Amino acid sequence: MKFEFYGIPRLRAGVAEFVVNLPEEDHRLGTALQLVRMELPQFDGHCFDGDRLRTEFIINISGKHFTRELDYSLEPSDTVLIFSSDAGG
Repeated sequence: MKFEFYGIPRLRAGVAEFVVNLPEEDHRLGTALQLVRMELPQFDGHCFDGDRLRTEFIINISGKHFTRELDYSLEPSDTVLIFSSDAGG
């Protein structure tokens, strides 16, 4: 699963893109985010409040759908974009 970071999330993550391997049985957004958070602790510490993405950031799935739902089911071909809400949300 490919993640792309823009604006402040990119600065905090320290990378523009990051790839995680989701378990075969679980393609939920929450699972994918948890994997990213474990690998990029600087992103986690700044962009999350508990289990949720802070309200000043937004998630877009493959340029088509905005969501904050951790149970959102991802397709293997999806790209998860994370950016500041004021940068296009």
